[in-house]
Amino acid sequence: MAYWGYLSYGINEDVAGAETAESRGFPACFRAIWIDEDDCIECRGELGYPPFTPCGNRRLGMRLRGDLDHVWQPAEVALIVEAGRDEEQAAITGFANLVLSAQADGPYLGDFQQFHRARMPVTRHSKGALNVLFADLHGETVRPVAFDNDGLPRQYAPRVRVSPYTPGCD
Repeated sequence: MAYWGYLSYGINEDVAGAETAESRGFPACFRAIWIDEDDCIECRGELGYPPFTPCGNRRLGMRLRGDLDHVWQPAEVALIVEAGRDEEQAAITGFANLVLSAQADGPYLGDFQQFHRARMPVTRHSKGALNVLFADLHGETVRPVAFDNDGLPRQYAPRVRVSPYTPGCD
């Protein structure tokens, strides 16, 4: 502890995980669904959309169970992320080191950070940098470039997706 401090990594549950009881059979990952070439909707994970609606399509948005071949643009999707609280928050417990988009308002790491307050360290490295292993198995250091009013990152550069599906309608 004296030399390394608190080291911790989180794994992307959207890519590596299987469905859980909490999903109740609903698609678990944030995903964008194109209705036609001009109309798109964004669907949060684990919400009970009616089965006959586009967001309720149970074939779209399920966790990938480690199948990296089905990750859309794997060079942008985090597989393993430096995670865990900063040293001063280490006494706070109750969080597994899973990174997931199921309840976030978007497909990106910043969206996850905003929903799961203080899950990513912000003082461990200079300027809030995080080390990320991407789904194409390259590693990179990312830095926060936009913050909320509490000083937590809203966006990282380069952009890091959590959801292995298409990122959104924009």
